[in-house]
Amino acid sequence: MDGVAKFLSIKPETILSGLCRLPNLVFEVTNICNLSCTYCAYSDLYSGYDSREDKFMHFDQAKTVIDYLLNIWRSNSSLDFPKRLNIGFYGGEPLLNTKLIREITDYAEKQDNLGRTLSYSMTTNAVLLDKHIDFLVEKQFDLLISLDGDEYAQSYRIDKQGKNSFARVFNNVKYIQKYYPQFFDKHVSFNAVLHNKNDIGPLYDFFVGHFAKVPLIAPLNPDGVKKEKACMFNELYNDYSESFLKVIEKKTIEKLSFMASPQLDRFYRQFDLKSGNIFSDYRDMLFDREKVGIIPSGTCLPFTKKMFITVNGKILPCERIDHKHFFGVVKDNQVMLDFDEIARSHNKNIFKFISQCTSCVLKTRCNECLYQLNTLDGRDDICLSYLNDRADYKIDLSPLRTHPDILHKILYELQVMN
Repeated sequence: MDGVAKFLSIKPETILSGLCRLPNLVFEVTNICNLSCTYCAYSDLYSGYDSREDKFMHFDQAKTVIDYLLNIWRSNSSLDFPKRLNIGFYGGEPLLNTKLIREITDYAEKQDNLGRTLSYSMTTNAVLLDKHIDFLVEKQFDLLISLDGDEYAQSYRIDKQGKNSFARVFNNVKYIQKYYPQFFDKHVSFNAVLHNKNDIGPLYDFFVGHFAKVPLIAPLNPDGVKKEKACMFNELYNDYSESFLKVIEKKTIEKLSFMASPQLDRFYRQFDLKSGNIFSDYRDMLFDREKVGIIPSGTCLPFTKKMFITVNGKILPCERIDHKHFFGVVKDNQVMLDFDEIARSHNKNIFKFISQCTSCVLKTRCNECLYQLNTLDGRDDICLSYLNDRADYKIDLSPLRTHPDILHKILYELQVMN
C-alpha cells in the first residue's frame, strides 16, 4: 500500500547467502582469563552467558567449522563475494591459547583453494603481549587492546591477586610502539571502558599523549545486569553524554571528532531523517525502501557480518549477545545449522515488535539489535528506541547555535565516509 511500509521476513536462502559471503569468523579460543575485571561481561555482575568452566577450545572443533565453511564456499562459488575473510580470536584472554591460534592460522593458510584473502584480529588485555608479539607482527594481526586510561582509571582491571594490571599493560604497549613502530601505527587500536574512575576528556589526553591514538570509548553495558547487582552497576556507571558535556564545558570539543558527541550525533540523525538528501547506500538512491520492503529492526541478518563460535561449541551471529540466542552447535565433529529453523526463529523474533516498527519514524534507520533487548523473552515487548510520530522528532537546532559550522562539518564528514 502507498505510504505504508512493507515488512519482509528472511528465508533459508538468506542464511546460505550470509555464510557464502561471511566476512568475519571469530573463535572464543578460551573462556579463561588472567585478569578479574570488576565489570567484565562474564563476571558476577552479568547474566546471559554460559558458565565459565576454564575451558580451552581444541583444534578439531575449529577445523570442523573451517571445513564446513570451505564446503559451502566450494559448492556455491557463484555466490562467493566478497573474497575476504578475517579470522578473529576472542576470550577470556585469547593469548592464553596461542597454540590453537597458531594451528588455526596455519591450517587456514594451507587451504590452496580457500578463495579468500585472509586477515587476523584479536581483542586482548595485553598482559601477555610481549611474549607473543613476534608471531602477531609476522601475521599482521589487528589488535584491539583493552585499556581504561592511566593507573587510577585501570584499577578495575586487576589480576587474580587483586593487583592493578596497568604497569604490565602500559609497558607492553610501549615496547611494541618502540620496537615495532610501523606495526603499532597500522595495526594497534584501543578500547576504553567508561566508568566512574575515568572521563572522556582525560582518556583522550592519555591516549593521544602516550600513543598518538584516539581510543574507542564505550560506557558499561546495561543489558544483562543481574537485578541484585543493579546498585553495584549504578555505582560503576559513567554516563557518556554527561562525560562528553564536561569536554564541551572545557571548550576542548574540537579535539574530538564532533560526531562523537551524543548531542551532535542526534542532530545528525535528525538531519538525516528530515532532509531527504542523505543516502546510506546506493539502494537508497534507486529505490523507495518502504515500497520495496524493509527487514524490521536494525538486527543484522544472520552471518552477514560475523559468525562467532564459543568455547562450548555454540554458534552465534555475534559475541555481544546472550548465549541463549545461539543458532546452532559444533558437536561430534559436525556443524549443526538448520537453515529453516534459523529463519523461522529469526523471523519470529524480529516480528515480535512489528506493531511498533510499522509506525516508527526510524524504521528505515533502525540501529536496535533485537538480540540485545532485555524484553525479547519477556511479555513487555517494548522497544525503547520507538518514536511514533514525526512531530515528536523535531530537529533540535541548539547545536547549530553552539557550533555554527556544524552543517559544513556534517556534509564534509559524510563525503569523507562515502
